[in-house]
Amino acid sequence: LEEHNVKLIGTTALTIKKAEDRLEFKTTMEKIGEPCAPSLVVENVEDGIEFTNKIGYPVVLRPAYTMGGEGGGLVYNVEELKTVCARGLQASMVGQVLVEESILGWEELELEVVRDAKNNMITVCFIENIDPLGVHTGDSFCSAPMLTISEEVQKRLQEKSYKIVEAIQVIGGTNVQWAHDPKTDRDIV
Repeated sequence: LEEHNVKLIGTTALTIKKAEDRLEFKTTMEKIGEPCAPSLVVENVEDGIEFTNKIGYPVVLRPAYTMGGEGGGLVYNVEELKTVCARGLQASMVGQVLVEESILGWEELELEVVRDAKNNMITVCFIENIDPLGVHTGDSFCSAPMLTISEEVQKRLQEKSYKIVEAIQVIGGTNVQWAHDPKTDRDIV
């Protein structure tokens, strides 16, 4: 972009990196005090196996810079981990896969947030995935607005989503996805 004197309008390249690079995102969330599931970015299958042996199965594998979960998935044993991690490393344009503790069965909630360059924000809609975590968002039945989620939880997630969108510096629309454990009232991004 610099070579051709192209300037991005709105969201910057750094913002895209903070949102799409798994390690950058996790680091940003740690800085603002928003918890993520225990995870490690790996660049080879062996490191993925070693980390998973520490936290236990199942784990979710999320390749960096892919769309729609391409190359990733939920794995329940070392053989699946070897296959899916290798596939994810190949699918990732930067050769990275996030190995993350599974939160299978939690509620999956989403907020569509729009932010302008002056830090004005609005939540366009609150989305409740009817299926629990474990069903890919694109394949899940959804409700907008949220129907079974308390106003208190919705308000808390909105405040946290605004904090995240501001920290990442999104200008325009973004989807902030949350996992919520109704048993403990714990939220992770």
